[in-house]
Amino acid sequence: MSTVPQREEAYLKRLRLELLVCELNSKIGKDKHFRAAQRKSRIHTTLGLIAALLAALLASTAFAKLPYQSVLQPAVALMVALATAALGFLKLDHQVGIHRTVGNTYSALGREARHLFNLTTDASPDVHDVELQFKALQRRYEEAAQQADAAPTNAGDIRDAGEQNARKRDALKKKVDAADAAIMGDDARQSDDNESGRPGLQSVQ
Repeated sequence: MSTVPQREEAYLKRLRLELLVCELNSKIGKDKHFRAAQRKSRIHTTLGLIAALLAALLASTAFAKLPYQSVLQPAVALMVALATAALGFLKLDHQVGIHRTVGNTYSALGREARHLFNLTTDASPDVHDVELQFKALQRRYEEAAQQADAAPTNAGDIRDAGEQNARKRDALKKKVDAADAAIMGDDARQSDDNESGRPGLQSVQ
């Protein structure tokens, strides 16, 4: 049986919901960046193969025997140059590394959010300690989002990650909306929480 005072129990419910939202947003962030890493890795590999195959073709004796060398040779050389330039300009291999690093960071943040959530289910949880750890977790989440700016995802990555987590996201969003409505309808509790510096509910991605 919980020994947490009723007022703290009410806040714990909100904190647990915040942690679930953080866990889900981290999962969506992880899925989004791993998908982007896979997509850009495929593009990088494709461009590299095109450049290598065309360069090999250009150097082959069979190609040298083909007619219209005055047209074919410059055209193939141009395609090799374009594919090589695209690899150097886009730096996809570097972006893939960033996406994987950010994805792993989000994965770790999601696991920590779940750990903190489990701490709140103890019979006598240390609410203040969990709250401090959660605030630190939120700061690291913001840092991960800033790091992700160096390797942006596209609309397809965002859509696929959202669809993969749609059921859990929709269910959690309903709980967040209900909690927000309850908070707005309880001015006294909201005032107390604001005075204590406790965060309001964050949004589901």
